[in-house]
Formats: sequence, structure tokens, C-alpha cells
Amino acid sequence: MPYVLGESEDAAAGFTAETAQESAGLLLMRSPFADGVAFPEAKVTMYGNADLFEVTPALERPGRKIRTSGFFSDFAELKPGDFVVHVDHGIGQFEGLRQIESDGRRGEFMLLRYAEDSRLYVPLERMDLVQSYRVVEGAHPSLDKLGGTGWNTRKTRVRKSLEDMADQLLALYAARKTAEGLAFSPDGNFQREFEDAFEFEETTDQNAAIADIKKDMESATPMDRLLCGDVGYGKTEVAMRAAFKAVADSKQVAVLAPTTVLPFSISKPSSAASPLFPCASRCSAAFEPPRSRNKFSPPSKQARSISSSGRTACSPKMCAFRISA
Repeated sequence: MPYVLGESEDAAAGFTAETAQESAGLLLMRSPFADGVAFPEAKVTMYGNADLFEVTPALERPGRKIRTSGFFSDFAELKPGDFVVHVDHGIGQFEGLRQIESDGRRGEFMLLRYAEDSRLYVPLERMDLVQSYRVVEGAHPSLDKLGGTGWNTRKTRVRKSLEDMADQLLALYAARKTAEGLAFSPDGNFQREFEDAFEFEETTDQNAAIADIKKDMESATPMDRLLCGDVGYGKTEVAMRAAFKAVADSKQVAVLAPTTVLPFSISKPSSAASPLFPCASRCSAAFEPPRSRNKFSPPSKQARSISSSGRTACSPKMCAFRISA
């Protein structure tokens, strides 16, 4: 709302900038400008707060946002006796919440115990500095000493290790970018027939993962991809498609499993596919005797080539699956 200098606020009520300009040569308006500006051609000069009072009004700055969202889930489960980590003071033990009055104000604090029975009170407004310390059940880590150098020494050592790891990863990926890998051929008839033989229809996530993996395999850049998924969500079906794609380009594939039972379940689709395609499949697990486990004939002698119409065709020297624990 503009004001006519010398008039009261009630007298200036209803004025606009245009009507006020016609009746007054000087207008007083509220604005956030500190410095003024002049427009000679329009015969208009604006004076800011700093021009008139030589004092720049303090602007409200957004306060630092305390990131506590990552701590709330831990805090709900925190109970006295649990170990916690303070960003600045290290490993301590949570002893509960305390009401403390200071300078006439009452606030709630987290009480943390450290070595030599030292106590640290952390206001709940700064609980973003504290996180729960995950330990193996029954383990009791050593408490840090308040004001000591042990925690800072460990942080420096870990920071140095992370920097070394970052340097190694940087060198590794730089070498990976310059190295030339094997570019597999696009999908052929054998690949499409193999994929059509799967019992279940692919999910949207499976199709996306299959497309990304095939794109990587057909690129000359060395592949670097990790496929993650919960139990029963079809990771094996995705992996078998990639394995068959490599086999179709005359490469041998070894599928390593973490348990002795898993190779048998993984080998079922590949074993069923072996009579239909020019490839051989073999499961090697700890349940088998060593002589049988190590017996695996060269794939060129076992492979048969069958065309999509069922007639024998020339052998493309396709290699084999080997699935072992």
C-alpha cells in the first residue's frame, strides 16, 4: 500500500501507485529493496532502506534443516543400554531421556554415557548427530572417551581408507572405459526359441533387466552390472537368458551357486534345453563323487545342432553350461 508522505494511513487508504503519483511528488512504499535506482527519462527515483538510513535490514534466512528423518526409525526402537554413535564423540551408551532446565527454559535431552563414566547431554533438536550402533547380539564395543583422540583417529583412518578405495575405483573404471570387451551378437532364432520355452510370463521388472543386460552384452565396453531381487522374483530366469546368449556365441558359461542344493534347481531349465539346442549342460555339486563331479567332456564332442524346424544343421560349435556350487 503506497503512502502520501505526511498523511496518516487512514487518509491514504484506497490510494494506488497511479493515483498517489498524481497527487504527490513523493511516495513512501513498503518494499524489500535495500538500494535505490533512478530512471531519469521517467523522472522517477527510488530510494532504498540503505540510502535513507544507512542500515540494511536483516533478511530472514532459512535455518539449517536438521536431517532427522534417517534417525526416527532407530530412535523409536532405542532403549536404555543400547549403543549409539555420536558424530563428534564416537561410541556411547544410551541411558534414556532427561528433562533439564537451563536459563529458564526446560528441554528434553538424550543422556549418553561414555568411558570413565562420563556423561553427555544431547538436545533432541540435535539428535541428527546420533545414530544407533549396530552390533552382533551379545557384543559390547568399547566406549569412547569424551575429549579423547581415539574417535578422531579412527575417523581419520577410515577417511584415508575410503580415499584410497575411491582412487582404486577411479583407476579401475578408467581402465574399464578404455579397455575393449567382447561384443556379443544380437539375439538370433535360438535365443528367441530358448526364451519362449520358459513356463512363466516375464514381469515388467524382468523385461527391463533382460533388456539392460543384453544391451551391455552387445556393447564392446566390459560389462559391470549387478542384478538384485528378492527370493522367487525370477533372477535365475534372467541369468539363464544371459548365459544362453553367451553360449550362442560359442562361449562357455559357469554359473556359481552359494549352496549345494541350488545348482540342481538352476540346472533344470538348462538341462531341459540341452536336447533342443546345440549345447551341453552339466551340474556339478558336492553331493556327487569327485570323479563324477570333475568329468565333463568337451562341449564340441557333445553338442548337437538342430534347426528350428527340427532338422539337423551344421554345428556352430556352441559351448556348454556348467553349474556348480
